[in-house]
Amino acid sequence: MLKSKKWMTSLAVGTALMGAGLAVGIVQTQVAQPVAVQAKTKMKTVKIPKFIYKDGKWHTFVAKVPYGKTTAVKQPKYKGYVDMNDGSVSAISIYKDGKAGWGGNPFIFMKKLSAKQQKKNAKSKQAITVHDKLEYRVKGSYNERTVKYTVKGLVGTRVKIKAPKVAGYKCTKEKIYVGIMDKKTGVTGWSDQTYVKK
Repeated sequence: MLKSKKWMTSLAVGTALMGAGLAVGIVQTQVAQPVAVQAKTKMKTVKIPKFIYKDGKWHTFVAKVPYGKTTAVKQPKYKGYVDMNDGSVSAISIYKDGKAGWGGNPFIFMKKLSAKQQKKNAKSKQAITVHDKLEYRVKGSYNERTVKYTVKGLVGTRVKIKAPKVAGYKCTKEKIYVGIMDKKTGVTGWSDQTYVKK
C-alpha cells in the first residue's frame, strides 16, 4: 500500500531520504528568496533522484534552470501510461549559493492495459502476486480502515480488480485500479475508497 505523504525538507535531506528507499514526497524548505545574479544566462542542471517511477524502476528527474530565478519546468508525460500518484514538480528556484529548491510529489507511471492484455499478463511467467491492503472509509465516518486484497500481473502495470469485500458493506465502486510495484506494494492513488452499508 503506497500512500503519498508530503513533508518539508531541503534538497540534501530529500536526496538522502530517497536514496534510502521508496520516495514518497518532497517539498522545498521555505528559505530566503532567490537572489538575482549578474550572469542571467548561467544555467544549472538540477537532478532529483528517484522521482519518476516507470516500467518497474525509479528514474531521476532532470531539468536545466537559470541561476537567480524561479522557473516553471515541464511535467513528464508518457503515452500509454497513467500517473497514479498525482505527481508534480513545481517551479524550481536556484539560490545565490547554488542550491536548488522546489516543491513536488514523485510521479508513479503505470502502463495502461486492456482487459485482454491484463488476463494475458496474469498468466505470464514474469507475473507476480501482490498481497496488500486497500485503505477505505465507511460513509459518514472519518476513521481510516484497511482491507486485504490480492492481485496478479506484471510489475509497472495498472490492473483493474473487483473491490475487496468487507462484511456488511459494499464499495461505491465495483472495481478499482491498482498499480503493481512489487509483491507487497500496490498503488491505488490518493483517494480512499468509500464503503456503505448493504
